[in-house]
Amino acid sequence: MGIGFPKISLPKIELPKPKLPNPVDVVKKGAQVVGNGAKAVGNAGTNVVKDGFDVAKTGVKTAVDLTGKGVRAQVDLLKAGADVATSAAKAGGRFALGAAEVAIDAQKKTLDLVGDVAEAGGKAAFDAVKFAAKEGLQLADGLQQKVHDAALDGIDKATGLDGKIKDLGPGDSMKLSGKVGLALELDVELKGAFEIKREKDGKYVVSGEAGAGVGLGAGAAAHVTAGGKVEYKFDNAEDAKKGALILAGAGATAANPVLGAALAPRPDDLAFLQKNLSSVEIKAGVDASVDASFGGEVGAGASAGASAGAAASSSYKLEFENGKPKALVRTTELEVSGKAEASVELFGKLGKQTGTDAQGNPINDSLQAFSGVSGEVKGKIAVETKIPLDSAKVGDWAAFAASPTTAAFAGAAETTIKGELTGDAGDVGVKGDFELSGLSGKEVQTVAGRLLHGDFGNALDGVKVDTKGSWGTFTDKELGIGVDAKTGGAGIEVSVNGLKRDYTERGSFERKAA
Repeated sequence: MGIGFPKISLPKIELPKPKLPNPVDVVKKGAQVVGNGAKAVGNAGTNVVKDGFDVAKTGVKTAVDLTGKGVRAQVDLLKAGADVATSAAKAGGRFALGAAEVAIDAQKKTLDLVGDVAEAGGKAAFDAVKFAAKEGLQLADGLQQKVHDAALDGIDKATGLDGKIKDLGPGDSMKLSGKVGLALELDVELKGAFEIKREKDGKYVVSGEAGAGVGLGAGAAAHVTAGGKVEYKFDNAEDAKKGALILAGAGATAANPVLGAALAPRPDDLAFLQKNLSSVEIKAGVDASVDASFGGEVGAGASAGASAGAAASSSYKLEFENGKPKALVRTTELEVSGKAEASVELFGKLGKQTGTDAQGNPINDSLQAFSGVSGEVKGKIAVETKIPLDSAKVGDWAAFAASPTTAAFAGAAETTIKGELTGDAGDVGVKGDFELSGLSGKEVQTVAGRLLHGDFGNALDGVKVDTKGSWGTFTDKELGIGVDAKTGGAGIEVSVNGLKRDYTERGSFERKAA
């Protein structure tokens, strides 16, 4: 008998049918997601723009609304339209500017470069200058220093100043003035003329007229005084070039106001100039009591000489040593002229010398100085009276220079007569210079009066003075420095006027009074 198993009934399992989304609904929801995303991006972009310098610190470049409809993108402000550039300047942030990056502080209204732009050779700095000027921004301190350095480097290269200074021999000098194009639409005018001279001891004297703008910038009033001549002395050519470039920049003007401000000496420039300051001329503020302390050695002699065809002018200057006032000096400068024969006689009396003539032949007499000159010899005689100063009593020397007083005087006045005469010897010019010291007031008046009237041959008769000086030959030549890279009225132009004097000393002399 078999065993019967019950029939098993399995439960029916039904799987749910997947509900397919409506394609139309998918598109709608996708559009909503995109819209929300765009809105989020737009809000984020707006917040980034408003963050200004905070964005620059994070290294995130600010997006600019290119269309006014919320579509934002990173742009190059050099290539952007005027509206976009203005929006960027107002919003602030970090942007591209050509090959460089800039940060704009909307609150301070300043522009700065991000990172090192040395490889751009000043182009990035000058691009920033032009952008800042157009958008009414000022340069941040770091960028202003970069522009200052780039501008002075541009003046150096355009004028060839480095090589010209290094080419100066003892007694040589040069003057430069003119116009330099630093970049497209960025021209500077070198006002007045600054002079560089190498002295016989190998040191360099760089001078410029304060009235031409020398000493612009904070704390530079001391280098301006009443608008007279400022002189600096440097030990080597490199320092002389640095000083000359600072003076050139200080005296330059620029149509671009942002560039003009950057040309002004920086604080470290002023410290460098102060350290090497030699003298500052004073053209006003000297009262009668101060003037009387110098005596009246020239006095009526100058007036008489002026009527005889010589022009006389007096000036004061502060002399410095190690950056501190050393002496107050009054100089009465007289333009003189006389016969060449009288000049030969004068130098013959000044003292014996050993030297060479124009052909290099040895000579042993200062009579040779003007022996090859025919006609008239012209020059300047300076009666220089010096009173030593107690620098501790000077105090603010800029204020003292503006109005000197006798309170800081620290000794009696000493007077010397300095002369420089030049004549034409054909192919070359002849220059002789001399200095007379140890004179009494009466002797100063006597000697100066004779020189003033062209009586060179008898100038030293009856007086006992210490003498020293030298003579030599020179040639003058124009330094033509001109580059015109303009096309259609736009481009870079360099037009600098220069004069160089090559001087060769032929002999020197010195004699003490018996």
